[in-house]
Amino acid sequence: PPATWLAFRCIIALVHSTKEAVSAGTLSSSGRGNESSYNTCKSQPNRNHFIDAILNGSFAPSVSVLQHYIKRMYGSHVVVSQTLESYEELAFASMAMDRAPDNLRRHAILTSLCKLCLPSWGKKRTNTQLKESNIDAIWTLIRIIHTHYEDIFDEWHPILSTLDQLSSISMSSKKLPDTYANSVNDISCSFVRLPEFTTSFSSEALSHFVTSLIKLSNGTLFGIQTERSSNLSRETSGKLSLSENTIDKVDNSGQISDNFSKESSLGGN
Repeated sequence: PPATWLAFRCIIALVHSTKEAVSAGTLSSSGRGNESSYNTCKSQPNRNHFIDAILNGSFAPSVSVLQHYIKRMYGSHVVVSQTLESYEELAFASMAMDRAPDNLRRHAILTSLCKLCLPSWGKKRTNTQLKESNIDAIWTLIRIIHTHYEDIFDEWHPILSTLDQLSSISMSSKKLPDTYANSVNDISCSFVRLPEFTTSFSSEALSHFVTSLIKLSNGTLFGIQTERSSNLSRETSGKLSLSENTIDKVDNSGQISDNFSKESSLGGN
């Protein structure tokens, strides 16, 4: 419907304008420009405060609306591509305005993007088939990592968890058209180059990356141990239940009851 499309375009325009305002503010604060740079810098705190207020007020509603559109209209290439472009712009704006480790906007946008990379995030299913929107979201995530790796802190944990989940499934899928074959191959190559890519990290960025990697490894190990304990518990419970049923069919004299003998005869034993 026209109203739905208009609402979508308004959100896209709002996000783009916010990103452009943040970008202009970042350039001004760096002191680059013409003779008016000095006067611009004098008013920079007020300008940044204004931009931050706009970002704070529009961020959560924008992310919610973008999620709504991409999850329900994942078959539309126009909607998916423009939504993911807005995700990338929101990520830039969030990181440029606030580089603090506890930046909630950065954490929210990157976590939301990670969940768009898989049909069912958080569940390792080897038979999962990726859709076109998943591949496009993965590419967006890779671009953000490549551009902003120095500005990612605890968000490495959901990012690495996403890459870990993707490693257990086949990137190629029957749901993907042939035009996505090159994209799938390029993504696979990017995963292989990740260890080499980390050599360009600063000490601080590498520390955050390794910390999240350790956290992911510990969580995976705990999950395996928990699954094994659950399986062992089920097996033990099954054996105990079988033993209890057998004991119930034994009379006080230690002989198998007549009922149990009849059941055995009927069963052919």
